[in-house]
Order: sequence, then C-alpha cells, then structure tokens
Amino acid sequence: MNSKGSKEKKFKIEEILNSLSRVEYAKVIKLIPGIIGKSVNTFNGYARITVSSKTEIPYNIVVKLEILFGLPPNGLCNIVITGSHYKELI
Repeated sequence: MNSKGSKEKKFKIEEILNSLSRVEYAKVIKLIPGIIGKSVNTFNGYARITVSSKTEIPYNIVVKLEILFGLPPNGLCNIVITGSHYKELI
C-alpha cells in the first residue's frame, strides 16, 4: 500500500466538491439533503469513507449523486470492482 494507504477515499465526492466554484459549492451543499434524503453531516461522512473501510453508501444514493454530478454509472467510485460471470464459476 502506498503512503496514502487507508486515507485514500472510496468515492470521488471530495474531489468533485473541490472542483466546484464557491457559489456552486454553497448551492449544491444546500440541495444535497433534499436530493439524497440524508443530512449534510451524513453526506460529509460518505465523503470521508476510505478505501479500507467496510462502510458503503446505499446504492440508490450513489445513483442520485452520479446523476447530480453528471457522472456515468460507477463514476462516483474510486475503486475498480471486478468479478466473474456466474457461468464462469459453475
């Protein structure tokens, strides 16, 4: 593991927010609770989830955030998730 190690974020939330202008940031932060149905504190907790954490953001909230930020499906995630098709496993 590199020097970032467990500090690397699982989701691109902070990166996206940091790319916004101050005006955009202020408006988006006010909109988020209504869009995802969670408090700003919960949203900020989602932004701090590290790669090594077992904590996840509920799928429906991830999709809402991807739409809000104009990301493609799986665009909010900083990690690559791989797997095998069931036909390969049986």
